[in-house]
Amino acid sequence: MKYNNLKNTNLNLSVIGLGTEQFSGSWGVNYSEKEVSEMLMIAENHGINHIDTAECYGNHLSETLIGNSSFNRNRWHIATKFGHKYGSDIKIDAFDIQSVQDHLNKSLEALTTDYIDVYYFHSGDDEQFNNDKLWTFLNKQVEAGKIRFLGLSYKHSLVHQNNYLQIEKTNEYNIKIVQTVYNYISQESAENLISLCRKNNLDVIGRMPLAKGLLTGKYKTNNDFSDNDLRLHYSEFNEKSFTRIQNDLSHIPDQELSKWAISWSINSGVVDATIVGCKNKKQLLSNISSVNYVSCDI
Repeated sequence: MKYNNLKNTNLNLSVIGLGTEQFSGSWGVNYSEKEVSEMLMIAENHGINHIDTAECYGNHLSETLIGNSSFNRNRWHIATKFGHKYGSDIKIDAFDIQSVQDHLNKSLEALTTDYIDVYYFHSGDDEQFNNDKLWTFLNKQVEAGKIRFLGLSYKHSLVHQNNYLQIEKTNEYNIKIVQTVYNYISQESAENLISLCRKNNLDVIGRMPLAKGLLTGKYKTNNDFSDNDLRLHYSEFNEKSFTRIQNDLSHIPDQELSKWAISWSINSGVVDATIVGCKNKKQLLSNISSVNYVSCDI
């Protein structure tokens, strides 16, 4: 495994982190505590040292499965997020202080930990973000030791709109780290957002290096996904993306495409680390092997 020492937070992170949205069941697969424990153990044994989850990944389900596993807390940096809750099984925004306080406590309980390493504001708009009272509350949680660092998981539609107002207030709100979509299909963040992050001394974590499965070689059209797979709502799942993959990356064997895509992301010099999800142990091991994959030229 390779590691980067982040300049702003001084976190020493493996270049690959374990994404866990899939533990919520949103990828069409349900997981047992045993399966999650085995995956965390494999990741830990191969040097992965940070895990990314959220309160809205199954209404704390992903967090609970992680917390109930046999992972070694002292060897992991845990990031989770806030800003959503469930009403009648529908995810809705919840950036008010009371909701955030409730979910912070529920996240700590679900993860069976006394503190969260990175607590991300999760894909909110500017009105939800520009709330001095909310950030005063969150910084009090930092002072209390419940949170080590505050983060911003940037809403990707704002990148498409060239709207970076939230980045301008990161120092005022004591935000240390930004997470953004960055992969071969979606490189928009590299144009302006990430350079602004660097100017503000922010650490940058990429997410979705496999574009939620588009860059795995498994899918040629939307028809290849099961009807209950929530990834079909992802904006990049369109004919344009499939055509680009075919035109640009057809020389890379399907069985190597995911390794190529992760390698491309972590070796780009653009992000400090990237978050990768996986459906099973085989995919996890493949993701890990991408760290030393010899990338093909396009």
